[in-house]
Amino acid sequence: MSATEAASAPPVSRQQRRAMERAERKHAMALPAAALVRRFLTSAGQSGGDEAMRLLAPHLRVPMLLALRRMPDVSREVIQDAIEELWLSQHAALLRAIPDAGGLRALFIGAAYPVPDDMPEAFPIYRGSCGVPAEKAALGMSWTTDPDTAAHHAFQKRREGWGDPCVVLRAEARREQVIFSSDDMGCNEVILDAAPEAWEVVEMPMEAMADAADRNLEKIRTFAEEVAAGLHGFSPAARRFTATAKAMMRRAAR
Repeated sequence: MSATEAASAPPVSRQQRRAMERAERKHAMALPAAALVRRFLTSAGQSGGDEAMRLLAPHLRVPMLLALRRMPDVSREVIQDAIEELWLSQHAALLRAIPDAGGLRALFIGAAYPVPDDMPEAFPIYRGSCGVPAEKAALGMSWTTDPDTAAHHAFQKRREGWGDPCVVLRAEARREQVIFSSDDMGCNEVILDAAPEAWEVVEMPMEAMADAADRNLEKIRTFAEEVAAGLHGFSPAARRFTATAKAMMRRAAR
């Protein structure tokens, strides 16, 4: 994510802070030993927090993140890299550890991610969902500025048997609401400081969702070719591609 402007992070609400504290108490007994934390910080100083997180055993990654948040001398960049790596590559584990949306938002707000320079003051966001009422889907954290990405997510869930309703939601977001954004593999994800107050269901028949999914897969394939050509160097997005994008294409081919 290229940005030079620092985010003016919104304050963490009391409810969000309490949700984060509950998650920390739940995992207090699983926090890693001090020696392991020191090794992690040494690795992070050499290759970045995202790379250091990937070198950990999967069951240690969320406890390590919670341990890092308690340490006042850990740099903001290490925390940002560690959270982003977990959110984008071990999403389910992070949700299990901090199931409350308020706690997760407190995590991102505390990291104070920068806002991309090219993000407009106001813009539409989309969220694809299947198998839950639209009212519940609208409370979800992960939205995207790309309607094809949202439709692809909904269409893939339908193929996996999640059932009705299968919808794409649309809402309006403001720049100052954004607490995290990622262009990882072109997904254009954004997380807001709170669920949108107003939203609507986009009228999109299943055939249109299938077409959108095809366009999104083509975008992922193009990214794969660029990674293979070395155009993305050793960026976090390029390193995550092998595990994430190939899995998406395998699911789509079923």
